[in-house]
Amino acid sequence: GDSYSWTSAPSGFTSAASTASVTPTITTIYTLTETSAFGCPTTNSVTVTVNALPAANAGASKLICTGSSTTIGAVAVPGSTYSWSPAASLSSSTTSNPTATPGSATTYTLTETNAAGCVASNTIALGLKALPTANAGTANTLCAGATYGIGYGGSGSDTYLWSPSTGLSSSTVSNPVVTT
Repeated sequence: GDSYSWTSAPSGFTSAASTASVTPTITTIYTLTETSAFGCPTTNSVTVTVNALPAANAGASKLICTGSSTTIGAVAVPGSTYSWSPAASLSSSTTSNPTATPGSATTYTLTETNAAGCVASNTIALGLKALPTANAGTANTLCAGATYGIGYGGSGSDTYLWSPSTGLSSSTVSNPVVTT
């Protein structure tokens, strides 16, 4: 019978089988030399082009405040298409960097298809931080010259900013005193 000899450029692949299964990581030319039982050789080549996978950059996972929005993803690559899932809390499910407004902790999956038809996916997890209570206290009517405490004890790790600050003992504590 006939004999077979496969080689590659760049070098590194050889085989004596009539057909070859290859997994190149870069574009490679494979050359087959078939020699008949009578010693007559013939050669044929095939180029296997390897296209790069898209980046599918979903961004870094992070925590955001409940009820707020954040941009996820990255700048669009010309020729690529994008698909985000789940789409419900996104400004768009087909842009590279939509605005996400999740109602609960959500993991989004980005699938990017580049111009060569290669597909890659990546995920980003958005967690939600609870909002503080922001208790200003109850409304009250005062006589001129009186003082009244507003706010509440609050949490030592929270920060405060009262506005307007006129007449307050401090605009940056949880429970300032109002002097009329």
